[in-house]
Amino acid sequence: MKRWMNRTELCEVTGLSQESVGQWAKKPGCPKKKQGTAWVYEWPAWGEWRTQELVRTAREGAPRDANYEKAKARRETAVAGQEELKLRHQRGELVEVSQFRDVLGGVVDVLARKLKAYPAKWSPLLVGCKTQAEVRKRLKPAVAELLAELAPLEVAADREEAA
Repeated sequence: MKRWMNRTELCEVTGLSQESVGQWAKKPGCPKKKQGTAWVYEWPAWGEWRTQELVRTAREGAPRDANYEKAKARRETAVAGQEELKLRHQRGELVEVSQFRDVLGGVVDVLARKLKAYPAKWSPLLVGCKTQAEVRKRLKPAVAELLAELAPLEVAADREEAA
């Protein structure tokens, strides 16, 4: 039996929200008509039409909403990032974190040993200094010497990276 329902009645019958019924009502072919200032919906034709629309969109592939497109873009970005990493690894442009830690740990160990030994080596240089400028002047060659001793560590680290 054909019956015309307002949106609230249709929501009660179908269990859909007001917003959902409103979205369905915007679609072409919706069995509705204007009654005064409000829309009314033909029942049971509306339920049959909605079922047909659900089946049609399922067969055609559901329309893609903004969330789907955002998720697809995130996935594509992630896949491209993974491929870029693989390529850089193949080219030898990347090193494993464990290799980096090993090299860095070795450099830090050598640096720490050398720095611990320098107070005894440098303190005699500072005896008698009365100004900051005098201390800087006497320490400048000692710092240059330390940097020269550490330079081979940078070269060794570069060689290990290349290997």
